[in-house]
Amino acid sequence: YIQTKPIHGSQKRVSQNEQGLVISLNVIPNFELEQLILSHGEKVTVLEPEEFRERIRGRLKGALKGYDE
Repeated sequence: YIQTKPIHGSQKRVSQNEQGLVISLNVIPNFELEQLILSHGEKVTVLEPEEFRERIRGRLKGALKGYDE
């Protein structure tokens, strides 16, 4: 899906194999990018920058808290 509907105009394919697709984006991480990444759920993993990866991880952990009760 991300190949046919790119996240951003700067999107470039880094690699692709049976495990998945790795892309690069040249963007400034912001709330809109967070929302877009989170909208893809478990199908997307942020690899770097580490600070943005941790921000996404925190958002996902927060979302899970509502289901742990």
